Amino acid sequence: MFSIMFAAAISASNAASPSDFSECQLDSDHAHLKDSVCATVQLPLQYSERSKGSVTLFVRKFPAKQSLGSLWLLAGGPGESGAGFYSDISLYQKAFPNMDIYVPDHRGTGASARICPQEKLDSLGGGEIIGQEWPQCFEYIYQNPEYVKSFSITNAAHDISQLISNYSTGKTYVYGVSYGTQLALRVMQLGSVKLDAVVLDSLVPHQLDAAHDLSNRSQVVNSVGQAYLSRILSNSQSVLDKITQFQSKYALLSDADAQLPKVPLSQMLGLLLDNESLREQIPSIVDDVTQKNYDSLNKAITDFTQWSQQAAGGYTNAGMSIMLSQVITSAENNLRLDKTKAQHQKEEAALYFTSPLPKLIAENRLPTYERDEFFAKVPKSDTPVLILHGDLDPKTHIDGAKKHIKLFEGKLNYQLETFSDMPHAIMMSSQKQHAADKIKVFIKKNNPL
Repeated sequence: MFSIMFAAAISASNAASPSDFSECQLDSDHAHLKDSVCATVQLPLQYSERSKGSVTLFVRKFPAKQSLGSLWLLAGGPGESGAGFYSDISLYQKAFPNMDIYVPDHRGTGASARICPQEKLDSLGGGEIIGQEWPQCFEYIYQNPEYVKSFSITNAAHDISQLISNYSTGKTYVYGVSYGTQLALRVMQLGSVKLDAVVLDSLVPHQLDAAHDLSNRSQVVNSVGQAYLSRILSNSQSVLDKITQFQSKYALLSDADAQLPKVPLSQMLGLLLDNESLREQIPSIVDDVTQKNYDSLNKAITDFTQWSQQAAGGYTNAGMSIMLSQVITSAENNLRLDKTKAQHQKEEAALYFTSPLPKLIAENRLPTYERDEFFAKVPKSDTPVLILHGDLDPKTHIDGAKKHIKLFEGKLNYQLETFSDMPHAIMMSSQKQHAADKIKVFIKKNNPL
């Protein structure tokens, strides 16, 4: 079976070679991208003997001056494109010196094949679906369910494996962040390409971890929020009591002031936990809103929005595919598919910090794929694995990561580096230079060039 799949992949890639990369047409004038080259690669829609059709993947390459190997950066989500790496590419060049760096847009994201035409970069809203594009996109999805089902984690892992087979030279390293860690582990499960080292930044929980799956994201955020306050305050309970007091009066911020967002205070506070400087303002924001002063909250909302936009970098292929996220999440990362939005809302009523995610992923109506033999399995490999994780990560909880890592025993050659007080995505945090140094030492120790 594998030989057939491999042959199909080779055929679809049209004997790909490094010469496929040429001057980028996308954002070619951007300062961070001036030395990059790009390729659009055709790969199978499905990796099976019955596969018909293909998808295109966009890959941006940052060539090293004296290349000794290749590094593949796998973005998070699911649903994020590779554009989130561009602004910090120099950091990865320092962590992995003399490596050609490849940044693919996963199938379903960025400039790669999308789930519906209305998500494409040349559509009315660019990569973002707007207005009348929504019903048009849904109509396309419902009319093409088999196409939609091809956007699986395993097919994405086959894509990465094929790209590595096509283009990697010398040592081959993979770095994944958040969902990218799940994808990297799936690539290791496939075992079709040799990897010399893997770095997992903000490891996702195991797929059968009922306490930390995406349907429990609000509980995860609440736990981290309380832990954070207890570290910075001698009496954190007073802040929690004020949150309860406010939310007992106002279900939504807009109920207190019509100019505020139509979300609970807990959700806004949960978002602030992602940003190291903004989370420091939580106690004063809570003090202010309980006194009907919303200036500090409004400023935090503005700052958070600007920070999020800055992280996107203004790149054409930046952004999140809601459709891809929903398809993959419903198939593999939501263990409580029976929960309704109303039930999640009831669960969250007593929480101090929450996330919008559980309600967003509830009541999925999109076609999705069946779980395959790789679901909830741990790869067995001698490849050295470095895990970077913050102990105040509000997205992938440190306890979930540690439970997952326990399953690595006897199967993976791993090393865990925990970063005190750090949130999600260590290589994007204030400790990113320290993390880069850790990676450099790890690579030198396990794979001397």
